[in-house]
Amino acid sequence: IPAGGSQFIFQLDGQPGVPYVLQTSTNLTVWTSISTNTPPSGGVLDITNAIMPGTPQRYWRALWQP
Repeated sequence: IPAGGSQFIFQLDGQPGVPYVLQTSTNLTVWTSISTNTPPSGGVLDITNAIMPGTPQRYWRALWQP
């Protein structure tokens, strides 16, 4: 990450109209739910997350909610 911070764009390519929970983790063991999103009719949703300087490395995943 550049010293001045930046942003991370998460692209969710899923089934249209199906909710997905976005989660983040710093260690791939403990996951925290950030938001629930539903892709539009095209199935692709872009989510932009600002990253402040000094932010620790994070991993992201999307979980399908039946």
